[in-house]
Amino acid sequence: MKHKDSSDKQTTLAVPAPYSTTGGRDRGRDLRGAIVTALQACPPDGVLLVDFSAVQTLDFSAADEVVGGLVGRVISGDLGTRRFVLIGLRESARRASRLS
Repeated sequence: MKHKDSSDKQTTLAVPAPYSTTGGRDRGRDLRGAIVTALQACPPDGVLLVDFSAVQTLDFSAADEVVGGLVGRVISGDLGTRRFVLIGLRESARRASRLS
């Protein structure tokens, strides 16, 4: 689910319920694909807030695919000037994303 705030530069993507338990590289790639699709729909200079509140479990492999893959796409310029911010991370998911 996406919604825009009043600035039209910030959009929120709530991670869908099927990803509440995300483990393994395949699931991480799937989730990253959904996030990239949402990022590509953002305007230039847009920020996508990716809300992980519904995610109960995110293992290291999935976190590496999601975070590492997204950071790589941003650094490469593949997404233009669009950026993302992870919000609503539980402690275990926060730890996994720091290590990726």
